[in-house]
Amino acid sequence: TETSAAATGLYLLTDGDFTAQLVYTAPDGNALTQNLNVVIDRSSTAAPPFADMGVAPYAGRPTPSVTSGRITKVAKVNATWLIWFNGEPAYCCTHGANGQPNGCPPYSYSHTSTVGADQCIPGDHYGNQIRIWGGLNQLSLDEDGDFPAVFCAEDEAEPSVSDFCEMIYDDLQLYIMQHYPDSRAAALYRKSAEELLNGVQTYTA
Repeated sequence: TETSAAATGLYLLTDGDFTAQLVYTAPDGNALTQNLNVVIDRSSTAAPPFADMGVAPYAGRPTPSVTSGRITKVAKVNATWLIWFNGEPAYCCTHGANGQPNGCPPYSYSHTSTVGADQCIPGDHYGNQIRIWGGLNQLSLDEDGDFPAVFCAEDEAEPSVSDFCEMIYDDLQLYIMQHYPDSRAAALYRKSAEELLNGVQTYTA
């Protein structure tokens, strides 16, 4: 109740391969099933992906039809760099990063991130960049220290939206909000902060 995510752990002592099936049934009756196939290969010497975690968090993430490519174009729009990957609009997790087509190495990957329909509006490259990598996503990338834990633990007055923006945005984003308050970027940054702040307040309550 009142949670946005949950985790389930499975511990099994075995000397052979096995398959575990996890089934989640929502209150409305819809069910989501995920199979976990584990193969024990004692001859393997390759280091597992994300060895420090001991697991690769790929379950449920989409496998792209194209799994390699490079940056083919960049453009700076209102202090935000936009990039194109294999000729298609793409989104950089660092809003101020200037990707370079010249000398750019080819990238290869096996899975992609999941982007919500409210974050990606067809044809709005600039707005999508800000929506996808706004305040909530910066926190999820650990770009803002231990703020969420501190806020949840302290029994103090909840911050205003403006104070909250000071906590989650960097100097460039705050400059845009201060000097261009009527810009699309400022409006999107405020909206992301309001949504995140409301979520944190609900959690602490």
